[in-house]
Amino acid sequence: MNDLKNEEEATSRPLIDFLKRMTFMILSTLIVVFFSEKMYWYIQGYALGELVLFYFFGVYIFIWSIDYFQVNDFWSLFLSAMLYSLYVEGILTGLITAAGLAAPILAFYYYGWHSLISIVFGWYLLRKWLLEGNDLKLFISSSLMGVFWGLWSLGYWLPEIVNSPELQEEPFDPGKWRIERYATLVLVFGAMLIVAHWLLGKDELWSSSFRPTRIENGIIAILLGGMFALQLFLWQLLAIPLILMFAIVFYALKKHKEAVFRNESEIDSYLKVIEENHVILEELVGEVRLKHAAILLIMPFISIVVYGTALVIDPAEYLIHNLYWTIVGVQTTVGGILGITALWKTMKRVSFSQN
Repeated sequence: MNDLKNEEEATSRPLIDFLKRMTFMILSTLIVVFFSEKMYWYIQGYALGELVLFYFFGVYIFIWSIDYFQVNDFWSLFLSAMLYSLYVEGILTGLITAAGLAAPILAFYYYGWHSLISIVFGWYLLRKWLLEGNDLKLFISSSLMGVFWGLWSLGYWLPEIVNSPELQEEPFDPGKWRIERYATLVLVFGAMLIVAHWLLGKDELWSSSFRPTRIENGIIAILLGGMFALQLFLWQLLAIPLILMFAIVFYALKKHKEAVFRNESEIDSYLKVIEENHVILEELVGEVRLKHAAILLIMPFISIVVYGTALVIDPAEYLIHNLYWTIVGVQTTVGGILGITALWKTMKRVSFSQN
């Protein structure tokens, strides 16, 4: 009887692991979709299913790179987050690819949003503070992000954005929204963010390692390769900067991994090296209490206050215009500084470990 039971458990375990892995991926995707799409494009409305499907691949690359390259600090984490940005805006939307020689500058902008806000803040820091039960950091960061969200949303009032041809199709609806319409939307997705972070700690859903099967990796590789090949076909020589940026980031992550193992050269066993080096995924294992996660509701509430105040004040168009481009400029600058610093610090650490 015990042998039969053990055999059944051995047979069902791969399926259970797969389902947990996919649940972990989907919940992580919901978190980054909140910051990369719902906070960025409130005018997009409630569209979600297709976004989760396509962003899933970017999150897969990101989380796979954490485990594979032994990402264990802020700078290597940012390198992995850069892969996510390059996928989203280089392969998925093709915007970085289409920029040609200006691609690195556009990539800096997305490093400042997708990499910094979506991954480092939304996926990593928020979970870290939720696990710590650090209500003060959660309150302050959620308040500041709520102000940012509300101010950023005002940019979609500008005539050049309202009349933009690419925003004339469904589901986009740029322009001023009634406060109750805006409030309902941001509260719905704010609740989604809370539930996703809360559920990730349930029933050991958070993975301390991410090691999909060869079949899973093969399927993802084929699908990503197909999307990448399409971009190469569409843009041809213009895609060269994107290819180089991917190559540089992968090379830096490879060197980071080599430095990790070189520093542990006295250990012969590969698995033992893995155990001795705590990657970011292991740092974030644990259960999130709902009372801490609920603090994140401050984010949508404050964005509603900011948006509603702007509706009452009705600021001049030039003020909104200046605010919008100031945010874009700051994001691009910060994203560029962090991206270059991540590459530089990784290479410097590798050089030091070799000496």
